[in-house]
Amino acid sequence: MRQNDKAASFIGSKFTTPKGTTLAVVDLLPREKYSNGKWKTIMYKVTCSECNKDKELFGDYFTSTKCKLSQGGVPCGCSSNPRYTREQYITKIVRVCNEKGYTFLGFSEWNAIRTKLSISCEEHGVWSSTVISAFLGGAGCPSCAKIKVGESHKYSADEYIDKFKGKFKEGTTFTPISKVGGVYKSWGVTCPTCSNDSYVKEGVCGGIFNSSTQSLVQGKKSCRCSKWYSYTENQRDFQVDSLMKVIGGEFKGWQDGYEGAHSKLDWYYSNGHLCTHPVGRLISSGVGCNVCSQGEFGLYKHRLQDTDYLYLMKFTSEYETFVKVGRTFNVEERLSRFRSFYTVEIISILEGKHEHTFSTEQEYHKHLQGMGLNYQPKIKFGGSTRECFLIEAEKEVIF
Repeated sequence: MRQNDKAASFIGSKFTTPKGTTLAVVDLLPREKYSNGKWKTIMYKVTCSECNKDKELFGDYFTSTKCKLSQGGVPCGCSSNPRYTREQYITKIVRVCNEKGYTFLGFSEWNAIRTKLSISCEEHGVWSSTVISAFLGGAGCPSCAKIKVGESHKYSADEYIDKFKGKFKEGTTFTPISKVGGVYKSWGVTCPTCSNDSYVKEGVCGGIFNSSTQSLVQGKKSCRCSKWYSYTENQRDFQVDSLMKVIGGEFKGWQDGYEGAHSKLDWYYSNGHLCTHPVGRLISSGVGCNVCSQGEFGLYKHRLQDTDYLYLMKFTSEYETFVKVGRTFNVEERLSRFRSFYTVEIISILEGKHEHTFSTEQEYHKHLQGMGLNYQPKIKFGGSTRECFLIEAEKEVIF
């Protein structure tokens, strides 16, 4: 097949974006050369089933390479992190201004999405303190905002609590802590779960969690029900000690003091090996001994004859579908972790000794990678992404 024919054969290909829209490859662009005479990468015209309805903002088509599209690249506004030109930002800003009765006057020194805007409000005049990202995210005239905040003075503590209740577990209580200018600003929150858990019983948590009015109105949790909860050092010590009791390890201490989930700790595995891990990874992923394993999902030399399971699983979400070829000593635990992020279907499982299972897994990985079927999931789900492949890989894995 000639080079031009091979390039043209990609025309007609279709891809689904993270937002569920469809990208279609519609044509080749004239190929260009560098100044040294070498050919540049072949570029294609691509249309989006949604974005190209807006000709003013996006024009008639987008451009991309075969490689980027095949690896999940999204050249349009449906990307999880779309990149707009200066002219496109002007279009978006003017549209918002027309909706809110503002007049767009221009930019300060250009700094992409962090560029400050100069905008005029019909009632309060010009302001220049808002950046593009904030304005397109809903920020507006500061003076108008102050008036809206002033209107919130009419809410009593009970009225605020009524606003909070439907967004939290039944039994959650809210106690006002402070007021600023007559407005309730901070609250003490008790959670029916976290205010009575092992942390409270152990005395490393008082069971009352501080939060702001704004966070509570938005339904944001300040207790351990939130995956963004910030653990204190005492709470992490208790957490690690509890894990060590389960796995037969011994907590030695923090390497450079505790400063958050990325803080590293030294600990002894049950076989006496000294291990080091970030505490967040150790607690959430249950990683094993650094010495015995080639990696989190590697060969465990001290468990070569233990029962192990090679699996082929299909992962599905609203935005993507792919397969994963991996191994685990505990299928249910692995499934439980993955199903927090995807709908997971077990296609096949092969039981065997760890040494043989690991070897078979590596052979499949090498085979599928050699076919170019690697896939990079859009969500960080706690599994090894090097074990993830395009859905076409399913027919290549037989066991």
